[in-house]
Amino acid sequence: EPLRSGQLVGGVVAPGANAVPATGYLANHAGLARAAHAGNIGVIPDRDGTLRRIPIQTWFEGRSYPTLALALLQCCSGAQPPATERVMRVPFARSWDAYSGASAADVLAGRIAPEQVAGKLVLVGSSALSVGDRVSSPLGASTAGLLVHASLLTSLLDHQAGLAPAPWPGEWIALAFSALLALLAGYTFPRPSAASNMLLPGAAACLW
Repeated sequence: EPLRSGQLVGGVVAPGANAVPATGYLANHAGLARAAHAGNIGVIPDRDGTLRRIPIQTWFEGRSYPTLALALLQCCSGAQPPATERVMRVPFARSWDAYSGASAADVLAGRIAPEQVAGKLVLVGSSALSVGDRVSSPLGASTAGLLVHASLLTSLLDHQAGLAPAPWPGEWIALAFSALLALLAGYTFPRPSAASNMLLPGAAACLW
């Protein structure tokens, strides 16, 4: 049966053309129903189980819900997602060391000075509640879910500041590379020895 749990809040009435449809939800506690903003932490792993992309907007029953990183950015600056991407690749360009962090114990004990967080975007990880929020990512088989959303937030901030690298046409590069390799193979295979011909796929694999 479709999942319906918790108090669903947030979202805006919108068509579902530019959003990934959802079949249910696991929402917040009813005590947080009056929150001014809400972000979606739903993810869609690839077929091999590795998480590389996140839906920027998720659509459910006529309303569109932004992913957590976008919701955090929009609540402070009104920023919009780049282009009209339904799903955005998570760059995973930085490790934990690139982010300033604090343990839950330090926060609860009041050991974090207000100026350390004033004017900053803050993500609270589920590890603070001893919840095993781990996913498989290009960084490793067990990556904290918090780092996934931090990486996407970093990418959105780079887009907003005009610092994000231009995306390469990966599909066309792969197609051109494969076509060139097929042409080379058709030319070389009838000529040198079989042992020499093995160098071509080996070199092509290294080049790729």
